[in-house]
Amino acid sequence: MNHSRPEIFISAATSDLGSCRQLIKEALLTLHYAPVEQTNFPPDAKRVQEKLREKIAARHAVIHVAGVAYGTEPVESQTDKPDAPRRSFTQMEY
Repeated sequence: MNHSRPEIFISAATSDLGSCRQLIKEALLTLHYAPVEQTNFPPDAKRVQEKLREKIAARHAVIHVAGVAYGTEPVESQTDKPDAPRRSFTQMEY
């Protein structure tokens, strides 16, 4: 964690909120915060959840923007546990 500038994790589905996420990022930079986004995800759901927990826990705050689009989800989450509810990457961040 960078202690000189508060680090803020931005969570939003790119398909419908990419421009909104960009505006939030620019506003945070103007306020001298350090915006953090997750753009690359590991292929399996378990690693995604672990990575997101670590990444978010290391931040000062999270901004979660909800929209109408259902974001991308790990492919293995659909076959790992067929009865488990499906969750997109952005839902995992929440």
